[in-house]
Amino acid sequence: MATEGSWTALVEPDERALSAALPDGVHESVVARLGELRGDDLRPRLEAHGHYVFGLLLVPFERQADPTVQFHQIGLVLTADRLVTSEHTPAHTEAPLCGPVQAVAVRAGDGPSRALHRLMDEIA
Repeated sequence: MATEGSWTALVEPDERALSAALPDGVHESVVARLGELRGDDLRPRLEAHGHYVFGLLLVPFERQADPTVQFHQIGLVLTADRLVTSEHTPAHTEAPLCGPVQAVAVRAGDGPSRALHRLMDEIA
């Protein structure tokens, strides 16, 4: 887990690490969804849940050896003072995307919403 500024970036977290990183008041169904970012039926989304936003971002990529398109999955929870991201990659082979963006956001002094904007801009 890498926490810098108001952004906590998790890579392949287990449920315990995920629960510890999330702010109080996040519904257990959101915690479960963040922990199970696997499958072919996932759809990108941003959903308002009272005092926080739950999101799922999918970043398509193609491996050199395998022409099948796969998805790097980033789950997130955004509050007024915190951003928590949870990255999942197929077969743990792709480099995390959030780390480099997080470093730029910290250097720039970004708050959580600006950091999320920076992340979305990077993957769009």
